[in-house]
Amino acid sequence: MNTNEEVEMLQWEGSLDISRARHCKESLLEAFDSFQNITVDLTLVEEIDIPIIQLLYAAHKEAQSRGIRFTITGKVSPGCYRNIELSGFLCDPLTEESKAWCAIQKG
Repeated sequence: MNTNEEVEMLQWEGSLDISRARHCKESLLEAFDSFQNITVDLTLVEEIDIPIIQLLYAAHKEAQSRGIRFTITGKVSPGCYRNIELSGFLCDPLTEESKAWCAIQKG
């Protein structure tokens, strides 16, 4: 286990759909192998589909099991926020557990 305490900031951008899921997963796996504090910034994301939202939730659960601090952040477009909200992984208002790892804001 790597004990690097630096924050790894993953800046995702563009349209995140199933065609980008493999790339997103690989970037998360690389970060998990090297860092104990990982943040995914969604500020530059134009669209986000359910497979990517599921990937982020799976990453959150994996981080919990490994003792890694994992957060998602960013001021996202109303459409992205709505997809995240509708996915069922994040509720409005956010639950206390969600607030601990999800710091997104509707733009």
